[in-house]
Amino acid sequence: MGIMSIRKVAQKILAPVIIALVVALTVGMFYIGIPAFSKEVYSYRGKAVKLGNKVVKDNEFQSYLERAYLEASQLQQWGQDTPDAQIRDNALKYAVYNLAFQNEMDKVKDQLKVTNKEAEELVKKAFPTEEELKTFMSQRGLNSKKEVVKLAKNDLRYTKFVQLKGKELKVKVSKDEVLEQIEQLTLSQIVVGLYDSEDKPRNDAEVLARANEVYTKATSGSDFAELAKQYSDDTSTKEKNGSLGTLSVSQFKAMMQGQNMEQKVIDTVLALKEGEISKPIKTSYGYYIIRLDKREMPTGNDYKTKYKEAEENLLYNKTLQNDDYQKWLNKVFDDAESKMEILDPALRAYRLSIKEKWAEAASAYEKAFKLKYYKKNWSLYIETSNIYVKLKQYDQALAVLKKVSAEGQDSIDYQIALATVYKENGKPKKAEEILTAYGNKYPNDKLIHQQLQAQFTTWDMTKAAKKEAEIVSKLEQKEQQELEDYEKQLNSNNNTQTESK
Repeated sequence: MGIMSIRKVAQKILAPVIIALVVALTVGMFYIGIPAFSKEVYSYRGKAVKLGNKVVKDNEFQSYLERAYLEASQLQQWGQDTPDAQIRDNALKYAVYNLAFQNEMDKVKDQLKVTNKEAEELVKKAFPTEEELKTFMSQRGLNSKKEVVKLAKNDLRYTKFVQLKGKELKVKVSKDEVLEQIEQLTLSQIVVGLYDSEDKPRNDAEVLARANEVYTKATSGSDFAELAKQYSDDTSTKEKNGSLGTLSVSQFKAMMQGQNMEQKVIDTVLALKEGEISKPIKTSYGYYIIRLDKREMPTGNDYKTKYKEAEENLLYNKTLQNDDYQKWLNKVFDDAESKMEILDPALRAYRLSIKEKWAEAASAYEKAFKLKYYKKNWSLYIETSNIYVKLKQYDQALAVLKKVSAEGQDSIDYQIALATVYKENGKPKKAEEILTAYGNKYPNDKLIHQQLQAQFTTWDMTKAAKKEAEIVSKLEQKEQQELEDYEKQLNSNNNTQTESK
C-alpha cells in the first residue's frame, strides 16, 4: 500500500478510534487481556518516544504495540486492513496520550491515594475465584498476585482522577439515577410468542387467548414456575421456572431497551407491587406476563455504602461521556503531540512521510534498518521503497526491496510494491507482468485476485483488471457451488438418520 493510501486509512478509518481507546490504555491494563493477533508482533527493544522527562521504551512500548495490533485485528474482521506503519503510529499515540494523562494525574496525586486494601478488594471483585485470577495472570504474563494488585491500584487512581475531574466540571448525578442503581428487582416471566415451539405462526386471537389463559391460571393459584415450563416460548427463562433473576432497576431498563421493548412494558413492571402479576402485555414479540417476586432497597449502613458506590460509578461513567471532559482530553492530547520527541527512527519516518518530507523520511527509515528490532521486519522495507518511489529514486527502491527475505517477497504487499517501482519508472508492462505472474502462482486465492483487481483498476489497466474480475467471479461461483453441495450432503445425511430411526 502506498503512502497516500496509508494516509487515507489513517484519516478515515483509524483516527476516530484513538480517543475511544484512551480509557482502555489507562484503566485497561487491569481489565483487558491481550489475545493472539492476526499479524506478528515483534518484541520491541529500544526507546520509542519522550514527553517531558519521561521516556517510553522496551516492554512498555511493546504493550502499546500489542493494543494497536489488537485494534487492527478487530478492524480486519470488519474488512479494514491496517498497514503496519499505521499500527506502529497508533501505538505511538497510545504511548504519548497515556504519558500526557499520567502527567495530569501527577498534578493531583495527593488526592488519588489508594490503599492496598482497596486494591485487593477490587481484585477479589473482578476475580472471585483463584482459577479466574490465574487465567488473568496467564493472559497478562503476570507472575504474582502482587503485580495484579499493583495494576488494580493504578486503575483505582485513574477512576478517582476521572471522578475528580467530573466534580471540577460540575457533572451532575441525580438521586433518582442513584436509586435506580441500588434498588433490586427479582422477576419471573412467561412469554406467549407469535410463534409456537415448532416455529409455526399463531394468529393474534390465538396468542391473546393463550396469554389470557396463562394469566387466569397464574392469578388463580397455579404454580407460576410450572406454567412457565408449560406455556412460555422464551427458551432462555423457560427451564429456569421463568426466572429473570435479580436486577437493579437500571439494569432492567437497559435490558428491556436493549431488546427494543416498548416503554409500556417497563412502566407496567415498575408499577407492580411485590408478588403481583401483570396482565398480558402486548409487544412486537407476543404477550408478556411478568411477576414481581421481590422489590428491595438496601437500608441502614448498607444503603449508605451502596448509595455512595453507585453515585461514584455514575459520576465516573457520566464524566467519560461529558462533552467538556472530551474537549479537555483532546486539548491535553493535542498539546502532548506537539511537544513529544519521537526517538524511534521508524516511527519518526512515518510521521515525516505524512508531511510528505520524503528525503527526511527515507533517511530515518535507513537508520531504522540498523536496529536489530527492525532488521527482519520486511514491511519496513516496503514502506521505504514507497518513499524512494516518491523521490523518483527507483534503483534505490529496488535495492531496498532486494533485502526482503524470500518469505516476505512471496506476499501480495511486496509484489505490489515491486510492481509499483516499475510502473512509476515508466515500465507499466513490466509491472503488469509481475502482478499477473504472482496471481498465476495462486490461482485459487480469491483475496489475492481481489487485491490485484483493485490495483489494476487504480492504475487504469482495464484489460488486466477485467481479467482479475473474471477470476474472482469464477472463484466465488466455485465457493457457492461447494457450499450448496455441502448443504445437500448435510440434508442427505440428516434424512438418512431420520429414516433409520
